[in-house]
Amino acid sequence: MSKFKSVVTTLGQARIAAAIESGEDVNITHMAVGDGNGSPTEPSVDQTVLAHETYRLKLNSIKVDNKHANWIIAEAIIPASVGGFWMREMGLFSEQGELIAVSNMADSYKPTLEEGSGRTQTLRMVMTVMDTEAVSLTIDDTLIIATEEYVNNLLAEHEASRRHPDATLTEKGFVQLSSTINSDSEVLAATPKAVKTANDNANSRLPSGGTAVASAKLETPRKIAGVAFDGTKDIAITSGDVGAVHQGGGTGMTNNVVHIGWSTNAKLLAQVDNTPMGEIYCEYNKPTAQDVGALPVTGGNVGYVNNAAHYGIKSGMWEGAGGFNAQYTNNAAPFVIPRGLLSPAGNSLYFPIVKGTIQTENYGFDTTVSFGALTSGNDDFAKAVIHVIGDNGTQGVWSFNPNDGLFSSPGNIFSGKDVLAANAVYESSGGVRVYSPNNKPTPADINCIQRDVCDAAGFEAGNVNVPYMRHVWSGQTIYLASNSWVRQNFVQSISRGAQSSMVMDGGMVEAPAGCVLTGGNGNEGNQVGYALYRPLQMLRNGTWVTIEG
Repeated sequence: MSKFKSVVTTLGQARIAAAIESGEDVNITHMAVGDGNGSPTEPSVDQTVLAHETYRLKLNSIKVDNKHANWIIAEAIIPASVGGFWMREMGLFSEQGELIAVSNMADSYKPTLEEGSGRTQTLRMVMTVMDTEAVSLTIDDTLIIATEEYVNNLLAEHEASRRHPDATLTEKGFVQLSSTINSDSEVLAATPKAVKTANDNANSRLPSGGTAVASAKLETPRKIAGVAFDGTKDIAITSGDVGAVHQGGGTGMTNNVVHIGWSTNAKLLAQVDNTPMGEIYCEYNKPTAQDVGALPVTGGNVGYVNNAAHYGIKSGMWEGAGGFNAQYTNNAAPFVIPRGLLSPAGNSLYFPIVKGTIQTENYGFDTTVSFGALTSGNDDFAKAVIHVIGDNGTQGVWSFNPNDGLFSSPGNIFSGKDVLAANAVYESSGGVRVYSPNNKPTPADINCIQRDVCDAAGFEAGNVNVPYMRHVWSGQTIYLASNSWVRQNFVQSISRGAQSSMVMDGGMVEAPAGCVLTGGNGNEGNQVGYALYRPLQMLRNGTWVTIEG
């Protein structure tokens, strides 16, 4: 049983059946290859995409097989400049992008020139159908991709067939044929008719025994188109001897007759057997950017540049400039991804629009930076996103939400100047509003005493020993005591000390300094009396001291 096969998908069968019924052909325009996600694949009629597509290109030809009436053979050519991927699967796509047929193939790696091994890869895929008339078998000549090798070979053949001088007796070159047998010209070549006529004439003049002359060498040997003609052997002239295109193919070739000629619009055309090969590019018929799959440097609308509908690099103007409100309907910019591409519902996906990877020389640290759109899968607008990811998976996402204008950053935001806000600024984790001139903290917020009607406090002339406060309305200055003064002069308590007595011997009695009389007995009748007294004491700076008199 064959290991490799191709099948027409269920969708392809439906499209072909509809084409048979309606009479409108299915136009198969593209072929794609994939790496099967690293594993061999088994083609299935249920497929709508390849397992993992790696490259898609336009078909170079599509035709019905000569021996099998229901076989359609599609061919595409991947140029040597494209590569860097494995090929394990192929698919044929309609002009609407639908997978019509799919096949597996032997593992093959397509290298790039930068890897040191480049090759032009020809891919052929056979599709079996019930009615080949339901599939369009025409290819626009302007869409055929000509590889560099193909163009160079045709140009070389053209050079070999056209750029030669006229032949002379000593040099090879172009000659004009002639059937005359009585000319003395040395610049004309005899046709087979002329040679036959001459041979017939010579044979009629031979003697009856006659092979002596025919078997002998010519007295003066001659050459025909550079090939010796001396009568000793048959003449064999190749296309190379006369500077003609070789019509029998060559090593590894299966085609035969090559035709080269001019079209009605003065374009050089080529055809192999009955297969037109299209125009031959040369100095007077240079390929356009579209012919060779390139982009015109002047910009413009394109059919397919990785899903871009338009790009522009035009001097003196900026594509798509205008007001903000017009940007949804203005489908122009230096690079545009058009409306109509869908993100699946229910899935949050990131769609990069611009992406680049950079690394530091000698250190690596590969970093991929992209700008794109992030959908939630719900019924809301996508966010604009700047995404950065390193080769070790470290990443950051900065997003801009059109629904509420919210900007989200994974880290701190630094500004070289003021940060301005039309409304309040909040700390995200606790929802606390940031202090500002229009949101000043209360004394309780910063753990301080409320000011009341004091508008200033400080030290007079900077002297720490003279603290003061100033009244708001009157401007009066109130001086405050320092801690050292308070400690030295502030009386915490007053008390009487231990009681003492003194003799009263007539006359006035006065208590000692700093003391007060507290009692006694009289000295009437000249009797000796006594007076009681106690010292007055104050508690100052933690020490009881007697109040001086």
